Amino acid sequence: MQAVKRERELVVLVHGLWMNRYVMSYLARQLRRAGYAVVAFGYSSALRPFEENVAALAAFVRARPAMRIH
Repeated sequence: MQAVKRERELVVLVHGLWMNRYVMSYLARQLRRAGYAVVAFGYSSALRPFEENVAALAAFVRARPAMRIH
């Protein structure tokens, strides 16, 4: 099966508590094979206040030039 090119579509992966962005590697690889652009957002899940992490994620997403972000 050939991957469909999904130009200008970006998937942002966000890890869970006590994890880091590298735990999303397998999922990222599969999504890339499906034709998506993929980035993993890393943050200090337990060391920073929730509000700071939300603001950092929002800035991270805004900085990505994609027509559609998942």
